[in-house]
Amino acid sequence: MDHVPGSTSALLPVAREHAVASIPPRGAMLPFALTDDGRERKLQRCMAERLEDALEQTYQVVSSVVGLQSAVIVWDGYYTGADGRSEAVFLEVHESGSAHGVVFAQRYRRAGLFTKRIVPVGGLEQVVDDRPSLIEA
Repeated sequence: MDHVPGSTSALLPVAREHAVASIPPRGAMLPFALTDDGRERKLQRCMAERLEDALEQTYQVVSSVVGLQSAVIVWDGYYTGADGRSEAVFLEVHESGSAHGVVFAQRYRRAGLFTKRIVPVGGLEQVVDDRPSLIEA
């Protein structure tokens, strides 16, 4: 995690933990944004008919907040890496003053025959480091 922006590095483990805990036994997790304006942290989930629309709303939420220091946008999907394709949560981190956001993937698997539980697989993997920043300097 060498490229995690400074203050966002404090939000990232919180967002990761909340994301893994929020994955439903079946189906996809609702996208959410965890933001920090220096005074308080806020978590906002977005709902829509389609997950893509909910994710777009989450981006709009972060882009519209004035005075943010850092933010993490989280969504659920599939990640294909060296080990193949697996379910993963994606965490896109942004920080005031940084030109780019960074996207990490946390793979997971569903375990249990009757009572499903979510088990993280490995650690965070950086997957993109050139997302346009959503936070104005």
